Amino acid sequence: MMFYYFTTATHGLSNIENSRLKIALIDQLNDPFEFIFMDLSKADAAAKANGVKNNWAATFGIICGSGSWTHPLMWAHYSECHKGICIGIELDESIKNNDLIKVEYSKNRIIKTDHEMRTLRQKGEDSKEAKEFSNEVVRTKSEFWSYESEYRILQTIKDLQREGGNYFVKIGDIGKVSEIIIGARSHLTIAQIARMLPDADIFRAALSPTKYEMVRGESLRPL
Repeated sequence: MMFYYFTTATHGLSNIENSRLKIALIDQLNDPFEFIFMDLSKADAAAKANGVKNNWAATFGIICGSGSWTHPLMWAHYSECHKGICIGIELDESIKNNDLIKVEYSKNRIIKTDHEMRTLRQKGEDSKEAKEFSNEVVRTKSEFWSYESEYRILQTIKDLQREGGNYFVKIGDIGKVSEIIIGARSHLTIAQIARMLPDADIFRAALSPTKYEMVRGESLRPL
């Protein structure tokens, strides 16, 4: 399976040069509703919810990618308004079979009562119920984000490379770069990327002639 990682031109070149990807930290995700699973109408609910979320953030990070590179909004939101790049990674079988999480989009938020949370804590974090709940939290987002067609790989922060306040995972730990798609408005050239990744399929995204989607444009190795 191809895992598409959108980023800016500057960060993309750094990622290619250093063969790494930046980890998204849970308390810095774009959607503030993520990992919040309490009814926030109660007076102390927000503090409790953020406390739980911060505990997750201190332990885990996420590699966020997509199953597709063709949606214009992905380029607009995550690749500098089509000026960045998208790194296509062929995931290792072990990652696909054991670690890859397909995000599910829902109209309804996950809401757990205090009683339900106490019950889960009593069962223990290794219980079947607790693991199922954790998986539900990690994979669930609002339907408003469905255009992302997101896939996730959860990572334990303590095992990752740290640089400043950022965490990185080596691309080789999850797969191999097989495609680089350059944004339709990017100043980067195919030849520039090819010098860094001579074996990758490198091409530029272009506007579809008839649809609201991006298509394959100029290529180093035309199909």
